[in-house]
Amino acid sequence: MPVLASVPVLAKRALLAALTAVGLVLLVLGLWLTAHLGLSGTATFTTKPASGSVVVLEPSVLNRVDEPVTVTAKAGQGARLWAGLASPSDAKAIVGDAAHTSVTGAQVNGWSLTTKRAGAGDARTATGADVWHATRSGTGSVRITVHQSDAPESLVIASADGAPAALSSLTLTVQHSTWVFQSLLCALVGLLAAAAGIGGLWQLRRHPWSGGGARPDSDRDSEEVAA
Repeated sequence: MPVLASVPVLAKRALLAALTAVGLVLLVLGLWLTAHLGLSGTATFTTKPASGSVVVLEPSVLNRVDEPVTVTAKAGQGARLWAGLASPSDAKAIVGDAAHTSVTGAQVNGWSLTTKRAGAGDARTATGADVWHATRSGTGSVRITVHQSDAPESLVIASADGAPAALSSLTLTVQHSTWVFQSLLCALVGLLAAAAGIGGLWQLRRHPWSGGGARPDSDRDSEEVAA
């Protein structure tokens, strides 16, 4: 019967269409990642923390990869900023239950940092305590690079006197040389898969009964008459 005879062709056409769709998704994803990571493989995530609270970057974002992580905080011109690295327990003890904004993760879809607000009351960070592994200060901005040798660590950002800082932006940058190759490989695999799928669909369109199924009786009869 014609319907039964066409089943293999329909199945092959569905598989080729699925292969094309998957290939296009991988191609777009690979190109999108490459555009954001650049040839250096640098990922940059940003956010604007809520004002009136100390900012604490948790180990879940600082120590997520094995590569060094650079954190840059910016405020208004002339604002004195301070950043300090400590163990998570020491950072939690110093911040306490005061109002603070925790940075807990990063989202690739929006290249943004995930934050949550907790605590209440005025915070006053003890910038002079001996618990800090490393500290940095600056005017208008402060930058610190977190190496993974002392992980896990938390990073506290406040004003130079320990009070909350009104940050205009918070940026986390991490570079991984293999990311760009992985994104390019994803795009290449997607391109090859899409090309194979489209080529197969084109062949089926030109030779609809090349999928191994029997042709309808009407096609065989027409060939016999022509003979």
